[in-house]
Amino acid sequence: MPKVQAKYALQTLRTIRRTKDSAPFLQPVDPVKLNIPTYFDTVKHPMDLSTMEKKLNADQYASVEDFVKDFKLIISNCIAFNGPEHQISEMARGIETTFERQMKNMPPPDQLEPPEKKSHKKSGGSKGGGGKKSTPSQTFALDPSGMPTIRRESVQSDGRPKREIHPPPPRDLPYSDVKPRRKKTAAELKFCDQVMKELMKKQHEAYAYPFYQPVDPVALNIPDYFRIIKKPMDLSTIQNKLKTNQYDNANEFEADMRLMLANCFKFNPAGTAVHNMGRRVEEVFNKKWAEKTAFIQSQSGSRSPVSASPPPEEEDEEMSDEDGEIAVLQKQLEAMQDQIERMKKEKKKTPPAPGAGNKKGKASGSGHARKSSVATPAPSTTSKKKSAKKVDEVPLLTMEEKTELSQRINLLSPKKMMYATQLIQDNMPNLAGDDEIELDIDELSPEILYKLHKYVTKHALQCLQTQNLPIRLLLHLQNLLRLSRRQLPGRRRTSQ
Repeated sequence: MPKVQAKYALQTLRTIRRTKDSAPFLQPVDPVKLNIPTYFDTVKHPMDLSTMEKKLNADQYASVEDFVKDFKLIISNCIAFNGPEHQISEMARGIETTFERQMKNMPPPDQLEPPEKKSHKKSGGSKGGGGKKSTPSQTFALDPSGMPTIRRESVQSDGRPKREIHPPPPRDLPYSDVKPRRKKTAAELKFCDQVMKELMKKQHEAYAYPFYQPVDPVALNIPDYFRIIKKPMDLSTIQNKLKTNQYDNANEFEADMRLMLANCFKFNPAGTAVHNMGRRVEEVFNKKWAEKTAFIQSQSGSRSPVSASPPPEEEDEEMSDEDGEIAVLQKQLEAMQDQIERMKKEKKKTPPAPGAGNKKGKASGSGHARKSSVATPAPSTTSKKKSAKKVDEVPLLTMEEKTELSQRINLLSPKKMMYATQLIQDNMPNLAGDDEIELDIDELSPEILYKLHKYVTKHALQCLQTQNLPIRLLLHLQNLLRLSRRQLPGRRRTSQ
């Protein structure tokens, strides 16, 4: 029997010896001790587990079939002597089930034996050390990480190739370089951890061990490996990338796993031992990967719908919403500040008109009218007629002022917003009765735009004070609104 199969058969026997049903079959039957003098009259060829283990250690089995034949002999002897309904016969069928399950994973005879871990023993040298000759020190090239690339002679005295000496792993804790996993892909990356645990189990070691570590062309005597395989990959590298959260989603994990198997099939022709091991690893991976959807659904549905406090993810989302509102307000502030600076520059460039005093009086009068218009919630029909006569005196809003109006109207409280809506509906009867109004700002008449601009500019500051904004941001908003309010009266236009 090949050595790899004999080793697996020995492990199978030890597994069966640990079961509770194996007690009657551990040692040869003693007819005197058990008071069954007719045992050897019925059983002509006795067999037990300890005898099979001795034959395995002595390499007396020529094939796996001989090994299975001896185990079947134990079962048939038990049933023949005790009968099929006896308790001992039931125990024999129990260990037979375990044996058949283990034999399904029996490796093929041409499979390579997994490398054994060698224990490095410290060799004690002489105290004086005078017997050894001093060898001249050698210089070695530095690799990109700064460590010298130390290599021994390529071949040992017994003909085996030697490995490259790698520096020990750093002792620094890797916390600082590990980025946290994204909430959206945390469940699928957790499933990737489950897949790695499955592939690293002891039951798959017989055919998964070639993929545990990176390929060493020197140790395996395959110098052309990196000429054929441009992107090497192995299970230890994939596991390290999982631990350090280098995968953004499960698709990247699957791509690396498929790359590792593709490299195996590319370098090892079909029919070779390593190629067959790769196919078995691929079967295990595909079977486990098919459970991904069910695992993610079970993880997403594990949270209870009713809870006393919101989960941490929802709290983070609320915080992100608040940050988004603050960012929007900051952008509006920057736009308002740029607008005020442009207004200051234009005011410096334009010389004062000869009738400036009259304009100032009109401006103050319009300010007084602005106050009275806010005090009255609904304008009367007489005021509509007066305003219709003075259409030419209403200033036209610039594009900047219209943009400012569309930005500031969103800062009004619900109560103030109702008044602004009523103002639009009173002047546009076709919109009466609508709870929400959605229209282009250019559809409004100049007088409605002017009234809305005055109302929104006055009440935007009051609405800002009621919101939970940072103190610095609120003061900045107040200063900008006051500056813009001072600049607006001077921008009145007379009709041509």
